[in-house]
Amino acid sequence: MKILLLTSEFPPYTWGGLGRYSYEVYQELKRRDIRVTVLNIPSYYFIARNEKPKDSIDIKMDGHNKIIHVVNNELLNFYTTKGTLNMPSYGLNLYRKVLEILMKTIERDYDVIFVQDYYNSLIAALLYLEGFSECIISVHHLPLYAGFTYFDKPVSDEIHQFLEAILIRYSQKLIVPSQFTKRVLIQIYNVDPKDIIVIPLGVRVSLKNRENNIVEKSDKGSKIKLLSVLRFTEQKGLTYIVALMDELRRRGLNFKYSIIGDGPRLKDFFKLINEYSLTSYIHHEKFVKNIFTYYSHHDIYISTSLYETFGLTILEAMAYGCVPIAFNVGAVNEIIQNGTTGFLVDTGDIESMADLVEMLSRKRNKLTSIKKNAMSRAKEFSWEKHTDELLRIFKECR
Repeated sequence: MKILLLTSEFPPYTWGGLGRYSYEVYQELKRRDIRVTVLNIPSYYFIARNEKPKDSIDIKMDGHNKIIHVVNNELLNFYTTKGTLNMPSYGLNLYRKVLEILMKTIERDYDVIFVQDYYNSLIAALLYLEGFSECIISVHHLPLYAGFTYFDKPVSDEIHQFLEAILIRYSQKLIVPSQFTKRVLIQIYNVDPKDIIVIPLGVRVSLKNRENNIVEKSDKGSKIKLLSVLRFTEQKGLTYIVALMDELRRRGLNFKYSIIGDGPRLKDFFKLINEYSLTSYIHHEKFVKNIFTYYSHHDIYISTSLYETFGLTILEAMAYGCVPIAFNVGAVNEIIQNGTTGFLVDTGDIESMADLVEMLSRKRNKLTSIKKNAMSRAKEFSWEKHTDELLRIFKECR
């Protein structure tokens, strides 16, 4: 089987969960000795950083697999164009230019074009029409109207809707991470529910058995350690994090809050932190090499996201014994079993969230019990299972 993995995020051009997904699935396909060409046309990576890179094509071999990075500024400009643009004709002509460049770097006989997001929908459609493959399978991580719309989305709703509709039109099957995402797609588009396949995401756990240290970790010291891993955008409910920290301080809890991530609202967030004099309670890093170490050294994972079509960082936290407390939005309740493997509160209910943090900080036996339950629950998810199901769909499509 030969697969063209078409994405807009792949190391080193990663920004969020899409890059993690593309990399994890690629590693699983590679482990099975399946031939894969990764075609990465970075978009959000540069847009979010407000960078204007030079046009380039970088090709690297990874065994018998090929990884191609195509940077194109005209495409980046297209995504961020506002106003009355004749999108179909302009976008099609633009992608034809890109396709002409790609003709020399990719083959014509792929069994499946596996598309990761709407950014590359037009190139996927053109590859299909030009005979590079007879099958497109697409993943829909974040449909346009998934609860709240994409607050930090660099493209306008008009362009987003156009690109998303093209991808759905040409895909034989749509892969989604949750039942919530499936319901959103059914509501927005005239798609046969049988063509939408729910395959939960996976989690990669270190072979080191962390359960042996869980009781010692929970009982050590009186300080409760909180963690969030996020992009600094409106979607993540940043003001609620400030409100939670302020409430915990008011209650006199001994806590430390680690936040890992970067994004366009980073300066705004820390401006609030300074205004509330909370700097001494927070530890921030934009990037860490081993995020899993952070999960394993913290007690509670806080998610104030305003919508989630899965909640990958929540699952990762659970896998390493970090108890999640999250707003009950989107697909989060498909991962967290409230009161057993973590806790769910209504959106914006900081009082209830603070109550739970306070309870777990005082009842360490309860904290330890939930940690173990969370780790057990996370074992039900794996990238191996996810990829096995993908391959089943790929074979049916051939």
